[in-house]
Amino acid sequence: MLDAMGWTKFVTRKVKVYPQLIKIFYANLSAMDEDRVLRTTVLKKNIEFDAETINHVLHLPNSRAEELNAFTEGSAKKAIMGDDWDEARTLTSHNLSLEYQLMFWIYNHIILPRQGSFGKFSAPNCVWFAYIVGQRSINLGHHMMSHMVYFKRRTTLALVYGTLITLLMENAGVDLRGMESRDLYSHELLNDSSLKKMGYVYSGRTNSWEMKQKRTRGGQDEEGEGFEEEENPDDIEEGGPSQPASYEVPQNITTKRGIQLILEKLANMERKLDEHIQECRMAAPSRPQARMGDPSTGGPSSSQQPTDPFSHPGA
Repeated sequence: MLDAMGWTKFVTRKVKVYPQLIKIFYANLSAMDEDRVLRTTVLKKNIEFDAETINHVLHLPNSRAEELNAFTEGSAKKAIMGDDWDEARTLTSHNLSLEYQLMFWIYNHIILPRQGSFGKFSAPNCVWFAYIVGQRSINLGHHMMSHMVYFKRRTTLALVYGTLITLLMENAGVDLRGMESRDLYSHELLNDSSLKKMGYVYSGRTNSWEMKQKRTRGGQDEEGEGFEEEENPDDIEEGGPSQPASYEVPQNITTKRGIQLILEKLANMERKLDEHIQECRMAAPSRPQARMGDPSTGGPSSSQQPTDPFSHPGA
């Protein structure tokens, strides 16, 4: 299916990815203009691109098919599962063959990456997958642009299309030497708070996020572009980077295994704590047993109870 759609090079291509620059790329991304061009700024380099640019750098077919209107949700289900499928029945990934399940994973993580549950097909998912199964022409560059704009409008942004962004930055002449490159994880998000923690501030002069500069005399920074902006704790919004996406475990480990590792670590911590408490009790010096209510031996009165220094206050 990938070969027939012309997407194999895009799906299998591996390049260095720069998470910090990807955040700046999205933070400075403008709304799509009348010419269907997107613009952004990274390390003071202006980047402009459209659907044709995306198709070119990713070696995608430059199709004219931008609107996916050949199917309704019901007819799309039949195109995927066969004419015997009940259009009113919910379609999930468990209903798919192994080949289709793999293709659905690629669709959800690479073609149009998204957050949330991937098991159930929404109406747009059904239409998209019917196009893929039927090997119908799609202008993927156009839909990737729309997908980027959609994520840009969200309060907390998931980082998508790292490979594409690296290629766009290279085409624009962004100097990537010395920048940190590593894999992107699904729990990495973007909002104003995360940008400020990275050392970036919003410049009203350029209407973009730029690296914070050091102050010099006269209140101007070394490049004369303004003041440092201190981080305001109120800017950290609920649901920000401290609250990861629903599929927060890195992609090289399953969610079930991730939970198992966490439980194993907690159990190990509890075991070590119990061992430490027992060692402390054994090391404590022994004292003669005081008789209850006998002031001469220093024992507690009948109204008092001996206390265990290692017992929980609420026990």
